[in-house]
Amino acid sequence: MKSITQDIAEYKRLLGDLQRGNHSIYSSEMFHFWRAAYPNHPERIVESGTYLGSSAKRLRRLFPEAEIITFELSKGHFKRAEKVDGVDYRHGELKDNLKLITENTVVLIDGPKRKLATRLARQCLRKGAILVGMHDMYEYVDYLHKKFKTVTHSGAPSATIKALDKGQDVKSPSKKYYGTTLAVVS
Repeated sequence: MKSITQDIAEYKRLLGDLQRGNHSIYSSEMFHFWRAAYPNHPERIVESGTYLGSSAKRLRRLFPEAEIITFELSKGHFKRAEKVDGVDYRHGELKDNLKLITENTVVLIDGPKRKLATRLARQCLRKGAILVGMHDMYEYVDYLHKKFKTVTHSGAPSATIKALDKGQDVKSPSKKYYGTTLAVVS
């Protein structure tokens, strides 16, 4: 693994001028997911919870060689999602499409949330996913440590990593963790 400084430089290079969208995963959280996933050279990335498409756009840039599939349950969000080439946008739920999870897949869950995300993560890992990232897990970090073999989270980043969020008005609903916390489990 490269140094944190080298990884941040590579992360920024891959994203270029692409900015985080409103109500999207913070840059420090996406960096945490990317840093966990990229050494595995995933062939496929499956996202649950497209919302308006900001994460899908960033995943496309961060993993240029991977197939990117994203699911959105809400018809309204699905219609409004800003779509980019190279991303397969699907209306529906990942839980109904687990056949897409193969042994060289990583998963990013940004919907459903909390315990439902935990249940979906366990299903994805049983299907062979390398790792699963779950967003908005600040209330569940301790719970995740009881349920998964390996857990890392973005809730205590260094000042260097926090700098990725400059100008993003980071909200921390928890006093214990920074941001809304993206947890990666395997």
